[in-house]
Amino acid sequence: MWSKNKGLSDKELYDILMQSSDDECDKELPLEQAFSDFSSDEDLSDGEAEIHEGSLSFHELEEEEVQLPDQLEDETLRNRQSYDVDNRTWYTVAPKTGKSRSCNILQEDKGLTNRSKDVNSITDCFKLFFSENMLDIIIKYTNKKANDFIKTYNECHEDKLETWIEVDTTEMLAFLGVLILAGRFREAKESVRNLWSTTNNAFTRPIYQATMSRNRFSDILRHLRFDDLSTRAERKEQDKLAPIREITDIFAKNCRESYKPSAFGTIDEQLVTFRGRCSFKVYIPSKPGNYYCCNFEVYLGKLNGIAEKNQGPRVVKTLASHWYGRGRNITTDNFFTDITLAEELLSQNLTIVGTIRKTRKDLPKSLLDIRERATYSSQFLFTRNLTLVSYVTKRNKFVVLLSSMHHEHDIAGEDLKFKPSIITSYNETKSGVDCLDKIVREYSSKRISRRWPLRLFYN
Repeated sequence: MWSKNKGLSDKELYDILMQSSDDECDKELPLEQAFSDFSSDEDLSDGEAEIHEGSLSFHELEEEEVQLPDQLEDETLRNRQSYDVDNRTWYTVAPKTGKSRSCNILQEDKGLTNRSKDVNSITDCFKLFFSENMLDIIIKYTNKKANDFIKTYNECHEDKLETWIEVDTTEMLAFLGVLILAGRFREAKESVRNLWSTTNNAFTRPIYQATMSRNRFSDILRHLRFDDLSTRAERKEQDKLAPIREITDIFAKNCRESYKPSAFGTIDEQLVTFRGRCSFKVYIPSKPGNYYCCNFEVYLGKLNGIAEKNQGPRVVKTLASHWYGRGRNITTDNFFTDITLAEELLSQNLTIVGTIRKTRKDLPKSLLDIRERATYSSQFLFTRNLTLVSYVTKRNKFVVLLSSMHHEHDIAGEDLKFKPSIITSYNETKSGVDCLDKIVREYSSKRISRRWPLRLFYN
């Protein structure tokens, strides 16, 4: 609700605001009080539309200083409205700010990290992500699986004993090189027999035969493992990803620590195709099968048959936690975007831009009524730190976006269909995960397998 401050003159209010220091932003006046001397209660009551009672709630950021507008037209003030929804007050007038918000200032230069700045070769670059501790884990459990298999086989075939030559680091790197090379030449779906053929030159490449024999490649592929089978059942009771958890965690950590991205990141889903049995397999027919993966998490479905609540916001906070305090923006789709999430990220010096579901109960209803609005028209609502915009894309069709990075009524020209800057920013940054997914599919090392841990490993 707007309120009239009858105890202070314009000059007194101005002096109080100017005395606020950058380090004491939490003591600033509420937004409605900062504008209170420019309008009367009578002007506001005509346009006020309360959906339900609530109080203004917001996070304040360092270096943000609310200022009295130098020129604010009386007509705009008279038409200003406020909407109280879910303990937040949204205004049709954008707040005036002075210094740049700290959440919009990148706190580090993008580029290589201390871990990656001395890389001088392709091999060194590969080992940044596929590090020695990952190799050690794979070699250890692959050899263990192979030895257990050979032992069982020999007990049943005493007249034809077999032995297993243990894989070492050099041979495992060679094996991985064959997989990657087959992906590079788009030959991952070809049979091993064709790739090592000595008679059919349409498929074979000499480099495969020069690296290792066909039988050795097949044996390593058959026994390839990423965890201890003897303890897997116990671990799977608490973690569905147990068969591959150890190396996925290491790989995600290597991604986080090897590169510092630009100010804009995207959180979205990537679909890993698989036709075998898997307890957390999902079906997303609409998901399409020069970007960088900064972090990831495997979706594991319900835990003990109980669906996770507020999964989207929780995933965003988990994946972006290593960016806290860095001043980056995160782009999300409507599965992840949440008003409370935006406020929590602001407290960690991160902003968010994303589409938001129209069915959310904390959206002001005025944004959803487009019956009398023209095509390409926009309606904005503001709190001190958040902006909502409803944009009519065509007759009876519209989209709603939330941003904690934008705080103006910025709209493009006719050539861009009068799109708000929030939408143009979203369109420019939303495709990061999809582009990465496209590259992964284009050069996939995936081979046919009924084992889902191996399928994730190929990805």
